[in-house]
Amino acid sequence: MKHLVVGLGYVGLANLAFLSSNSKDEVVGYDKDEKRINDLKHDDYYLEEAKLNETLYNEKRRIVYTSSINAFKDVGAFYIAVGTPSKEDGAVDMACFYEVIKDIKEHANHDAYVVIRSTVEIGTGDKVNALLNKDGKFHFNVISLPEFLSESSAYEDEMNPARFVIGVDDEDALTFIKRIRKKSLNDGVPFYSMSHVSAEMSKYASNAFLATKISFINEMSRLAESLGGDIVDISNGMGADPRIGHSMLNAGVGFGGSCFPKDTKALIYKGKENDVEMAINEAALMVNITQPLLFLKKIEKHLSGVKDKKIAILGLAYKEGTGDNRSSPSLYLAESLLKDGAILSAYDPSKTSRESFKKGFSSINVCPSLDEAVKGVDAVVFLSSSKEFKEIEETCLLKLMNGRYVFDGRNIFSTEHFKYCTYISIGRKDSLR
Repeated sequence: MKHLVVGLGYVGLANLAFLSSNSKDEVVGYDKDEKRINDLKHDDYYLEEAKLNETLYNEKRRIVYTSSINAFKDVGAFYIAVGTPSKEDGAVDMACFYEVIKDIKEHANHDAYVVIRSTVEIGTGDKVNALLNKDGKFHFNVISLPEFLSESSAYEDEMNPARFVIGVDDEDALTFIKRIRKKSLNDGVPFYSMSHVSAEMSKYASNAFLATKISFINEMSRLAESLGGDIVDISNGMGADPRIGHSMLNAGVGFGGSCFPKDTKALIYKGKENDVEMAINEAALMVNITQPLLFLKKIEKHLSGVKDKKIAILGLAYKEGTGDNRSSPSLYLAESLLKDGAILSAYDPSKTSRESFKKGFSSINVCPSLDEAVKGVDAVVFLSSSKEFKEIEETCLLKLMNGRYVFDGRNIFSTEHFKYCTYISIGRKDSLR
């Protein structure tokens, strides 16, 4: 059987890596972006995911990369992994997705499975089934298989999933997924078979719940701060309850990335479309929108205004271990600080993140090293918990900085870490020096 993965972002590449390393079948990766295809052919992997890139490199003799529409012929299983970004009103932009459906309809030349890995508008699986099987020329068995991958560990999550949520119409489709995921089945990973709508909603509900968990602890951090509590202690106390768990209970400047903001907005939009109030999701999004603003006010307060103050932003990607700046709190904070007259330098361990940030902020000195970004500044602002930042010694900062202010937007240090710098974090007492 020929497997064709359409759309080579991190979801598509993780699928491609899995199929090539776990199947003897023909595996093809398709993307309309010819530069991306050319880079992949030359082992130039644009995602900064070591295990994923290692697997793609090891399997390169088995993988065919192409931007030719001829790849849609003789395919036994299509895996759609194209982007579905948010529109301004929160609706899901399905344009690229339906272009793929059109291509499958026009160029496929026999029966095939169509596996939807993109995060699509709720109701898409049923709609695609009707579109592809309208004339009955070929039979397309549509499968909704939402991904639950985390950036920075996409391949690992694809190889070792916590569960499979599968929207199918018949037993044959379920049997197909169980066959290609035989190892997971044998390892006892649960397979939940359901309707397309339920599978699609499971994806949105999962991301919206995690986003809500983050916003909940961030809201608690505001109260803890005003009452003299410590949000880290509170999180530890909460997370010890197995019904709650420690994951996603780290207070900070809010969530970003390509999934949590987008999927929460999509649920709110779908609710409005169907006259269902999504009050919890709306509240979670509002807390997330205002969280960086509150942190900005702290910076302005302690520096007595930021006009002409030299400030280093450390951490540009929305989370550590990625080069993805989408919806990152760093974007809002940088824009606001610039507007208020601050002089900014910036650094992220990810070269991809630095280059992307530089394109959006030409007036900011985006530096190739942490030392260069920090040299001569009045204050540093940590916006990610990268390992490089966690290992910073205060003596290093003292040698490089002019000022003595450290603002920690991810609570990566203890309140006792700095002995000579004023340390401001989230949901904890300030350490004033």
